[in-house]
Amino acid sequence: MVAVFRADPAYAAALLSSVEADGDPDELAIVRRQLQLASMITEGLQQGAEAEKAKL
Repeated sequence: MVAVFRADPAYAAALLSSVEADGDPDELAIVRRQLQLASMITEGLQQGAEAEKAKL
C-alpha cells in the first residue's frame, strides 16, 4: 500500500476520507499507519537526494 500511496496521492487522500467516513477505527489505524510510512519513505528519499546534490 505504501507504494500505491506514494504513486497516487489523490487515491490515498480519497481512501483516507472514505475510511474516516465509514468509522471503522481498526481500518482507519491501518490506513493512517501506511500513509505515515509512505510519508517517511518520501521524506527519506528527498533527504538522500539533497545529500547527494550537496556532494557535487
